[in-house]
Amino acid sequence: MHLPQLEDLGDLSGRRVLVRCDFNVPLSDGVITDDMRIRAALPTLRYLIGAGAAVTACSHLGRPGGRPDPAFAMDPVRERLADLVPGGALLDDLRFDPGGAVARPGCGARRPAPLGGPGVQRGAPGGIEVHVCLPGLVRLAGG
Repeated sequence: MHLPQLEDLGDLSGRRVLVRCDFNVPLSDGVITDDMRIRAALPTLRYLIGAGAAVTACSHLGRPGGRPDPAFAMDPVRERLADLVPGGALLDDLRFDPGGAVARPGCGARRPAPLGGPGVQRGAPGGIEVHVCLPGLVRLAGG
């Protein structure tokens, strides 16, 4: 069985790519105490950006219960990600959407995002859970 690789995506110049990452990092008073999960995604993100793709990452942070909660805002992650790999974008917490906790088509897709290309599922602990949302987002985007 062939597992798809990033190289299988072909020419990425000018294409938009959605990457589901596990950025569920520990915070203390809104400050990241360990950015290992963010750093783990860097090779994937750098490869895609280096290949000319417009990259949008998505993740969750904590368990906000299907509604926006400032305690779980992705701002600290977004700032750290921008320091480590400029040129990407990060969606708000997938679990802010009530459908973000179940695998249904398009969960989390109500907020605007620069989609329309392939989706990449990073092999991370959060990636194997049923609430990843990536298949629905990619279907809605036509990827």
